Amino acid sequence: HYYGIGLAYFKKQNISLAEDYLERAKIIAETYGLQRVRRDICYTLKELEASKGNFRKALNYADTYLTVRDSLFNKEKSNLIANMEARRAFAEQEEQLIIAQKNLDLLRQQEKVSRLTKLLLVLGLLTAIAIAFALLSRKNAVINRKRADLKLANREKDNLENALLSKEQELTSYTLNFVHK
Repeated sequence: HYYGIGLAYFKKQNISLAEDYLERAKIIAETYGLQRVRRDICYTLKELEASKGNFRKALNYADTYLTVRDSLFNKEKSNLIANMEARRAFAEQEEQLIIAQKNLDLLRQQEKVSRLTKLLLVLGLLTAIAIAFALLSRKNAVINRKRADLKLANREKDNLENALLSKEQELTSYTLNFVHK
């Protein structure tokens, strides 16, 4: 507040009170490292000393003003550069995060496709096994039926051979009886 009061006195051309308040404000600004306020105070003190004709003091305040101003400018530029670098780094990280998310989504889709493919292969294999089992069962049923038919045919053949043998024996006996008579 001392700077504002000193500036007001300076504008009203009350030089002694302006100088007193500006010096108090300068001490406070230097103590607390208030560089912007210090810059403005040095500029006003330069103007004040120049109006009093103390050009050497005015030149010293002008040098201090320029030094503080350049220091603030460099600090602001450094902060601006650091801010820009931080934003660029953040943007790069955000871009990498987006790429990583896309890769993760792609891997998830590939895993789903892989699981679906495996499931389809297992279902295909089970279907093939079921078809093979059905075909084998049918073939075994046909074979068993043919075996049963073959056994039946063999029994009939044996029965016919036995009947034929029996008829041959009858005929032979009949023929022998006929010849004996």
